[in-house]
Amino acid sequence: MSRVAIDVPSYGFSSVQLDSLPPFPEEAIRFEVDKKRGSLVQLASKEFPDGVFREDGAFGLECVRGDANIEITRDSEDVGDPPSATAFSCFVAGSATSHKSLSVRFVGHVEKPDPGLNSAISVRFRLAFNALIVADNPYGVSPVHPIAKGLKKYPTGDWMTSPQWFEEVVRPFTALSFVDFVDADDPERGLLVIHDGNQQWFLEDERTARCIVSAYDPWDEDYYPTGIQSAFHFMPHGPLRNSQRWRLAQEHRCSVPIRGVLNPPELESFSVASATPENVVLTALYREGEGFAGRDVDSYAGRGMEYPTIVRLVEFDGIETVATLSVAGTVARAFKTNLLREIESELAVSVVGGRSLMSVPMRGFEIATVYLDIVEARKQPRDLDAARHVWATVHRIED
Repeated sequence: MSRVAIDVPSYGFSSVQLDSLPPFPEEAIRFEVDKKRGSLVQLASKEFPDGVFREDGAFGLECVRGDANIEITRDSEDVGDPPSATAFSCFVAGSATSHKSLSVRFVGHVEKPDPGLNSAISVRFRLAFNALIVADNPYGVSPVHPIAKGLKKYPTGDWMTSPQWFEEVVRPFTALSFVDFVDADDPERGLLVIHDGNQQWFLEDERTARCIVSAYDPWDEDYYPTGIQSAFHFMPHGPLRNSQRWRLAQEHRCSVPIRGVLNPPELESFSVASATPENVVLTALYREGEGFAGRDVDSYAGRGMEYPTIVRLVEFDGIETVATLSVAGTVARAFKTNLLREIESELAVSVVGGRSLMSVPMRGFEIATVYLDIVEARKQPRDLDAARHVWATVHRIED
């Protein structure tokens, strides 16, 4: 049986014959798990031959009740009163970019924890090295420098009329899709942790970080979803640029199990739009209605297109460059705009191999918006009156 995987380039697809891919070397990644407690004990690679966690660094779900730290386990005879048991799984996965990662997934149901972030169900990263933190934010990737502390206010009962109390949170930070723990003594290596969306992170010290998986917010009164489904991808790595971190995070967050296909169909690669060089990432592709978006906007870029196609490009590495935007189909007009969707410049369009190419000058860290009039994507009018005999009588019932 020939196995085929569907890879997803920029807004498109391509097929890969898995049988022809070279196997990952066995020594690329090694790990140890404690199945009884549902935790990852150690993870090692060529970059971290002695492991990324310290001796007390088992990675698993934890919860705080009162003054006691309670580790959520799968064994009802263990000491403590964990909120509930939850399924734990580990598997090794590869990526189209030849990076190997260890995926850890928690799935199950838990009881409602005590209120606040300090009592939430969480996971801790107890690292064997001092770490510098790099994380992603909307349209950017940057080093993290958490504030010393902050206060969160909660109600004791009814959200509007009950007395309120304050919780002190220490060194909080956020990350949209990944946190990279870069070795402070050797910045050429690190542990990239990709997650599927979490509520809050804390940097407890230079070797310890905590990630909230599920918290009870008293502002929601009695509401608390007991289901947990959380995934982390651990990727030890050598030197990485910010654009590479971002691409890897999007690739692994969208990963799905690969199934074998008997007599697979012939598939050609296809991408609606893509961008080069590597430091420029195409982050959005959508359409909007001219009538609403262009209202009260001078020199609106989509004027006359009715439903223009919008592309957003982001330069992640701080390098001034000229990006090449490639679009399938015929682009009649293209404009680079400001944030108000007003025209900054018109882009020249050339056609190579059936694709429309445009050069887009970009500053370091720039977020660029491009409006496109794609002929094949224009609104297709329909003569509804010609089908009146169908839709005007569809609800009638003949005697």
